[in-house]
Amino acid sequence: MLQKYKAPLQLFIVFEKMQIQLWTSSSNQPNHFFIHIPAKWFYSLNLFLKKDLSFWNSYLVDSSAIDTGSYKVLDSSLSYFLRNNQLIVFYIYYCFFLKIKVSISLFYNTFIKDPLQSIDNVYLNANWIERETSEMFGICYIFKKDLRKLLVDYSTIDNPLLKSYPVEGFFDIFYNFFDDQVLCVESSGIEL
Repeated sequence: MLQKYKAPLQLFIVFEKMQIQLWTSSSNQPNHFFIHIPAKWFYSLNLFLKKDLSFWNSYLVDSSAIDTGSYKVLDSSLSYFLRNNQLIVFYIYYCFFLKIKVSISLFYNTFIKDPLQSIDNVYLNANWIERETSEMFGICYIFKKDLRKLLVDYSTIDNPLLKSYPVEGFFDIFYNFFDDQVLCVESSGIEL
């Protein structure tokens, strides 16, 4: 049997139907699969990973995103991933039964903001993970049970891990020793 068919065959049949890109690495970890899928297949693939007989013991390990807004494409092989104004959202799963790790990535457009369907009813730990990525990167999830923020103030609408986030604030806050009070002064622009 070929090297690529170490995983169950029904997994490859589903991936072929979805027209995805599948990569694996034999030099680092031969049991780690990298999959890039269209965003519309995201929820159905998660249902498949959780409900399939060979993947029934799979767990969501981590999720995050990469902002590719200001990357310059130097290598033509990377031009597929480094599109401007895109987020690459990735989820990492581990299946204890097959002892394989599956990393699923998809594009999320920051201008259109097509919502991703939340998977917190499929994987219970996805609630906290999706709340964090929604707060830090501005990813909009639909059918999300809990929309509270975890790390930043409720009044902020900015997303701190995007490259468009301002590095300098709008106000300078300092303590005035002479008047014995805290002053908030509008900051002036600094040119470097």
